[in-house]
Amino acid sequence: MELSPVLLYGEAEGMVRSLQSFPLRDTGSGGWLKQHEYIEKLNMQAILNASAGQEEMIKDLLVTHGKVSSLIRELITVEIWKQKVFPVISQLQDFQPRSTFPLYMVIHHEATIINLLETILYHKDVCESAEDLVLDLIDYCHRKLTLLLSRCSAGEIAGQDRLLPSSASETSSLEELKLQAESLEFDVALKCLSVLRYITDHTDSLPLSITTRLLNTHNLPCVLVELLHSCPWSRRSKGQLQKFESGRWLSVPAEDQQKMTKLDGQVWISLYNLLLRPECQQKYNIDGFTRALISSHRDPHRSAAEPSGATAISQLFVSERTGAPKEGADLRAGSRSLGLHYQREFWEMEGDSEAPGEACVLPQ
Repeated sequence: MELSPVLLYGEAEGMVRSLQSFPLRDTGSGGWLKQHEYIEKLNMQAILNASAGQEEMIKDLLVTHGKVSSLIRELITVEIWKQKVFPVISQLQDFQPRSTFPLYMVIHHEATIINLLETILYHKDVCESAEDLVLDLIDYCHRKLTLLLSRCSAGEIAGQDRLLPSSASETSSLEELKLQAESLEFDVALKCLSVLRYITDHTDSLPLSITTRLLNTHNLPCVLVELLHSCPWSRRSKGQLQKFESGRWLSVPAEDQQKMTKLDGQVWISLYNLLLRPECQQKYNIDGFTRALISSHRDPHRSAAEPSGATAISQLFVSERTGAPKEGADLRAGSRSLGLHYQREFWEMEGDSEAPGEACVLPQ
């Protein structure tokens, strides 16, 4: 049964046309709240179109009217508000709001925008329409992922469950809001993984400054390998393995514990893109530390007799830099097969009927 649309085309176009970047001081104002409502509806319609395989009118409208950059500016503005404004007002002794819902809307605004960007950035024309603001989006995603890694290394429990009603009664409204903000921060960081993966898919059509920012400024391959080591989307609760899927923690049956999740797939495909695409190989200044870190990870989704994905990718990168053509050709064939393996698994999880080789051509 076909789902009814959230928005008609005319309504969606009017909302997209009205999108703008609000200054920090206007966050939470009447006009800002109206735009938040618009973005919520646009996000729901974009997800509905993408999941149903329909024409993605929200994506087309955002590109046509040049509003992707406005979304990125709004995303960064809300991030600044959360870091610089929210901690200050939450510590004021005389700040006792009757309702924290308006504050929650501001915090949730960031998750809504990153969710919308995750849905539409799959398409190359969206990345291209953002122009130089793709650099700011990469910086934003890098900040979120490094913060997630620092929390994991510090032993903090990432991705805590949403506050339950029973515990909410024992917590003040402001403290409850802080807990909700921490939980949303975890969700946003994992959305950034998908956003970065889609950007790496399109490096061949983006300015060279994008590739430089990904590889040499932030050294994202190392960040991705560290994420595979810490695996923050997996945890054990009461002896049961749980993985973070579709915005919630789900228990994993014993027979499915070695299966790759969507988040695993996003990381592996990003690594493949960053280390094996020709335009990335030419720009990446790999050193001994980076090579050792990338080669140290063992892919748990492959048997012991099969090579680690990161090891094969690293060996190929080094062989081509040192001019070993035969070894490089053999490794490229193996790594290309490995990349297709990850692509196929990811496409099957997404339920996409297109063949991976047709939908995302891997570099020769």
